[in-house]
Amino acid sequence: MTNTYPIFIEKTDEGYYAECPFIQGVYAQGDTEENVRENLKDVLKMTLEDIKSRGESVDFKDSISLTISSLTLSV
Repeated sequence: MTNTYPIFIEKTDEGYYAECPFIQGVYAQGDTEENVRENLKDVLKMTLEDIKSRGESVDFKDSISLTISSLTLSV
C-alpha cells in the first residue's frame, strides 16, 4: 500500500531538519535535502511498521487537513 504524507523541511545552520507533522515523533536531520528526505523516509517507515505491529491503524487519508498560510505582525 502506498500513501503520501505531508512533510516539512527546514534549512538550518547545521544542515536540514524534516518532520511529518501528522505522525508524532517522525523527524530527522541530514547534511543535504536529499539526505534528510532519506533519513525521514527511514524513520517514517519504522514508525508505521511499529504502529501496524501494535494493531493500530495507519490510514491517515481521511484525517489529514493541511493549510499553508502566513501571518503578518507588527511588534
